[in-house]
Amino acid sequence: MTDAATLLSELRRRDVRLWIEGDRLKCSAPAGKLDAEMLEALANRKVEVMARLREAEALRNIPDAIVPINLKGTKPAVFFLTGDRDNVFYIGPLTRHLGTDQPVLVVQPPGYDGKEPLNTVEALARFQVERIRRFQPEGPYLIAGHCMGAPLAFEAARQLTAAGQHVALLAIIAARFPTKLWPYPTKLCRVLQYVRGVTSGTLVERQRFIKSKLRHHLGKRETYTVPGEADPLSANGRVIASSWEAIRNYRPRPYFGPVDVFFSSCDRLDYRKWRAVAGTLRMHSFEFDVHELRSGPYVKILAASLQQRFDEAAAINSQRSNRND
Repeated sequence: MTDAATLLSELRRRDVRLWIEGDRLKCSAPAGKLDAEMLEALANRKVEVMARLREAEALRNIPDAIVPINLKGTKPAVFFLTGDRDNVFYIGPLTRHLGTDQPVLVVQPPGYDGKEPLNTVEALARFQVERIRRFQPEGPYLIAGHCMGAPLAFEAARQLTAAGQHVALLAIIAARFPTKLWPYPTKLCRVLQYVRGVTSGTLVERQRFIKSKLRHHLGKRETYTVPGEADPLSANGRVIASSWEAIRNYRPRPYFGPVDVFFSSCDRLDYRKWRAVAGTLRMHSFEFDVHELRSGPYVKILAASLQQRFDEAAAINSQRSNRND
């Protein structure tokens, strides 16, 4: 039997137009292009065809600066905020471990189109909140930020609640309080985690740790720019520099929603500083390096902990909605 992708390709070749009205699949075609065999195939694949049409429509309507990692699934979408383009690929393995039923979208900062990037956290968050609300006009929202994206996520959640929107959960991953981010405490902790990785655990665990670091460092490739084209590396460098400047100068104002902080155990004292500006704070400590999300055996563990909190927040919000109805 013809699969949905092949069927849609053949229908396009025959200039057959498909669209959805409510729960019904509609079509129009030039005379003689829809024979009985094609109509039967379309009827048999109706559910799959409609799912593909809805997915294509969602992709067309995604605002600029939003990168869809996964649009499928029935759970509330999670918005990951980043301070640079590289973070989209850095958190990719983590978001894939969240499962196929968990929609995930990454919201990038501006500055990749030749315009000057923004250099305050408040302005960056306003830009990202506007894109989030274009995609999902009303809450509840699930917001997450990793490393330099975490202060942006915190400020975005604060701005959303100030606008009367409900943020069901804010997840801060591997990000100290902004005044502690730059640069030496982070580097010192990273060195300590590397030392721990090669000196503790079983031989197999140590070998696995060393291999993951080698894959990370040896996997880097030189990137070349075609003459006459815009240099994406230069744009990304400007965005990163502006984001770091914004974070170093950021002084978070109180946010009274729930905050979950995911961090490595050696960073505990720095992460407690979030308590001064957060309403309800939950601390999730791990013995491995939560910064390292591209490889290694621990990504699944962190993803499972995140997914549990996303699901709990969604369930609490669902109960609240049912009581209000």
